Amino acid sequence: MPPPRQSVDRVSPAQFAPGRIVRSDVQDLLRRVSIRANDAFSARFPESMPCEISITLCDGRQYRNEVSGYAGLGSPPLSWDAVREKFAELCAGHTTPALRDDVADAVRDLEHLRVADLTRLLARLGGW
Repeated sequence: MPPPRQSVDRVSPAQFAPGRIVRSDVQDLLRRVSIRANDAFSARFPESMPCEISITLCDGRQYRNEVSGYAGLGSPPLSWDAVREKFAELCAGHTTPALRDDVADAVRDLEHLRVADLTRLLARLGGW
């Protein structure tokens, strides 16, 4: 499996590291962001999780996008490849690639796995 993708379009624990949050560029961006509740969007929950973002540039140009949900959170489901990528990213510093593959393979075939085999595998993860 390829190494986890590092991209600005992903939200992962790295985005919440204290050193990143206090950076001046992040703080500057946070001061420019406003968040407002939308009762019409809230009323659509839990069937959908709508969100709208609008951006106004310094020159006045505006961009707007609305989504009704997120892959993996309701519909559409996250693909198995995307699940594996996210799993690898979240536990990369805590496990070996081989152990991640063993856990992912077990999860994919969970209905055929004996509980004792699963607990033995999970015990290999340690206390991370």
